[in-house]
Amino acid sequence: MAEPHPRGWRRLGLNLLTLAGGLLAAGLVLEILLHFFPAGFLYRSPHEMLATFDYRLGHGRYLPRRRVELNVPFGDLVGLDQKTRPLIGEPRRVHFRTDADGFRNDCDYTDEKLLLVGDSFIAGSGGDQEDLLSAQLFRECGLRAYNLGFPGELHSYVRYVQGFFRKHPGKAQVLLFLFEGNDFPLPKPQAAVAPRRAPDTLVDIYRKEFQQSFRQLLVYRVGFSLFHVLRQKARPGDYPRVIVRRVRGHGDLHLGFLAEYLAVTWRERYDGGEEFPEKLGRIADRLTGIFFVPTKYRVYHPFLEEETGAALPHAHWNFLKTAADRLGVRCVDLTGPLQEESRRLLPAGKLTFWRDDTHWNKYGMAVAARVIRDFLQQQ
Repeated sequence: MAEPHPRGWRRLGLNLLTLAGGLLAAGLVLEILLHFFPAGFLYRSPHEMLATFDYRLGHGRYLPRRRVELNVPFGDLVGLDQKTRPLIGEPRRVHFRTDADGFRNDCDYTDEKLLLVGDSFIAGSGGDQEDLLSAQLFRECGLRAYNLGFPGELHSYVRYVQGFFRKHPGKAQVLLFLFEGNDFPLPKPQAAVAPRRAPDTLVDIYRKEFQQSFRQLLVYRVGFSLFHVLRQKARPGDYPRVIVRRVRGHGDLHLGFLAEYLAVTWRERYDGGEEFPEKLGRIADRLTGIFFVPTKYRVYHPFLEEETGAALPHAHWNFLKTAADRLGVRCVDLTGPLQEESRRLLPAGKLTFWRDDTHWNKYGMAVAARVIRDFLQQQ
């Protein structure tokens, strides 16, 4: 068989180079064009628009010093199942501001004595900047607080706190919020636990930051979102991810619930192992209090049609209370106050959680603000 002629190899190389150059040029043109589209056309929420990862700090955060105003067409539950939109869709306009450290605050840290630490409940997912827990604490209770909130789990919150105090040494009080839905994962079997890898070197960090710069491109973000939408349509799950229930005695008032969180709420037992209290122990000397945020289903279970009268188990709270007591940290369950306020608001058709989202709204955050005020007065 004859060997390919050198001229043929050169022609093939030129063709591939031309193709690569054409794709690069098309990508650059598309990237420029996408910047002319309104943010609401490209993103469903400010979180999708601004979320990033800081490889030097080892945790997620938002792009710093950003000011966004966005029409949010629906919450995270409708995003998972568009068929629920007619029943529970709740469009709103959201203002979203971040500080120099990439957390959702109106301005940089200015010696606030309270730090609110947690996931998207503290970051105020789905809600307006003026309704944040920190904003309501100041407006209604006269307490100045700084948000250290971004979606994550307990190990992430520990890093938020440790990174904060490295940058801002002081005696600020940490109030940690743990959400029942995703902050109490089942421990992995010992065989499935990956060995702890060595910390990233400076070269590793530079490499990951370089890769991250590509993920910040609009072409990548839009393509990634489109890929997931198409995959979801092509391969829908065997079971519904979103459950819709009617509120008893309130006409057509429907609420959406994440099916996964229903299963979590019905757990009869929970043991997070020794790793859970060990993580808490890393910041125990900074902790003033821990607040248990129940799932939306736990809060509204007594008010729903098609639900049995059986009492829900409270396995996660029992485990957390025991772990907190061992560390000598005060712990508060927000379930009762949220249920009480939910019962009071229902006759007016108001809720403490968004109908179409797993997160609390301004009324739910107002409950937490009052509980924090009373908690601090009892110190």
